[in-house]
Amino acid sequence: MQSYSSSNSWARVRDAFAEQFQPAGDAYVYRRSQKGEAIRVTAEERLKFIDEFDGNVRRAKWIIYLGLAIGMGGSVLFTLLSTSDVAEGVIIAGVVAGLVPYFVFNRWAWNAPVRELEGRTPVARELSPDEVREMKFRRITYGQLAIAAVAAVAFPFLVGQPAHLLTGWNRLWPAVGAALLAFVALQAFRKWRFEQDNPDRTPIAPASDARTGKSTDDTDQVKSRLWRYVPAGVLFLGILFLAYTSSGKALTRIPGFWPLAMAAFAAWALFTVGRGFATGRIQPLARYFYDTYDREAQPKRFWASMAWNATMGGFFLFLTAMMAGLVPTSANEARCYNQQKDVSANEELAACNALISNADDGNRTYHLGARAFAYERLNDHAHALADLSEAIRLNPGEAGNYLNRGFIYQEMGDTQHAIPDFTQSIALRPDQPGAYLRRGSAYEHLGELRKAVADFTQVVALDPKRPEGYYYRGEAYADLGDEERAKPDFAMASHLDPRLRSPYS
Repeated sequence: MQSYSSSNSWARVRDAFAEQFQPAGDAYVYRRSQKGEAIRVTAEERLKFIDEFDGNVRRAKWIIYLGLAIGMGGSVLFTLLSTSDVAEGVIIAGVVAGLVPYFVFNRWAWNAPVRELEGRTPVARELSPDEVREMKFRRITYGQLAIAAVAAVAFPFLVGQPAHLLTGWNRLWPAVGAALLAFVALQAFRKWRFEQDNPDRTPIAPASDARTGKSTDDTDQVKSRLWRYVPAGVLFLGILFLAYTSSGKALTRIPGFWPLAMAAFAAWALFTVGRGFATGRIQPLARYFYDTYDREAQPKRFWASMAWNATMGGFFLFLTAMMAGLVPTSANEARCYNQQKDVSANEELAACNALISNADDGNRTYHLGARAFAYERLNDHAHALADLSEAIRLNPGEAGNYLNRGFIYQEMGDTQHAIPDFTQSIALRPDQPGAYLRRGSAYEHLGELRKAVADFTQVVALDPKRPEGYYYRGEAYADLGDEERAKPDFAMASHLDPRLRSPYS
């Protein structure tokens, strides 16, 4: 029979299972989920149930891994066979389907005592709702409620689109977060009121070790477990800062940021290896930061963790060296592919020139396409066209270059040359609404309104939430004198973007 540390995350599940067995003299009573009818069991029976559940918990790990692999793999395979992009809903369905076997197996393992003790006469009734509520309020801590409140506040930013939380369906996420926060506040108030009404009630003692039954109420151990969450918390907050704040995004664009970040990870990983040699204890990286293995008690896991942390340290050192060598290139890429236009056109052009001078044909294609936009910012259409034509020669299968060259032709007023480029872009990528929108506007400019309507209809079909498709189709219908079709399109465009006003309003 195995022993384990209560600091292990899976051990907490086992501890919760073991807490269903409560001491009663020289034996125990089993209450399902700590609130069912009390059934007397011997100490040997209790240990047998716990050992069986311990084995099933370890098997449950593999069920999760295999279930997620099969569920997510199936969702990706489905999208590949349907020749469509991997939809978020399909991925979520795959994850849910992968987790179902785990929850079914876990529930079966949890109810093993219920099945085996069926028919044994209970020695006490099940707890009343008031007794269950009392137990809940005595167990829950204000620290747990505070963590739940922070999670409720962060929820909308994690699952929604932070820049659009107050638009469309994204409004649902702040509402859900507010409801969760209100629920947590209500639970905190109910706990406080319970404590005021029952001042003589003491909190339930911390969970005892599942196998020995000895209390784990050691202040230093509790503080140690709490501190083990600090690295994960800092990392989580750091990711939120870099992903969702303007200062964080600006920080990631500094050329030396990522090499320094990789060097910090490497230093930490190698530090844990050195500390492991010195202390004989180590926490493997990427294992939730609170599984600790002892050299004497768990030699295999200790040395495996040492090897893992050393490997991770070497890997991050390799990334540091690679990124440090690419810093000049990364700086030029940041300026050349300048989507935010936070550098001048001349700086953008110089950066693209530096990249092109050292690029092979594969990368040269993309750098030429980026330089074309720098020339376009300088109103140098001739050089922009030359770059895009060279990019097309190097890689005739890249739809974006045809689309961009057609756009330049359109900017120059050369609609006749723009339409073939848009058509070729559509042939290579028939799922891109932007090419249909551009070609439709070119047809409209030439007076070929029926063709324009057909292209704008494709825009609406591919991207129903794109207001320009409706608005330009409404214009084409209006030019054709078809007001009955023009008015609904203008109305839909205005609904999606209030800045697009209907000429009929």
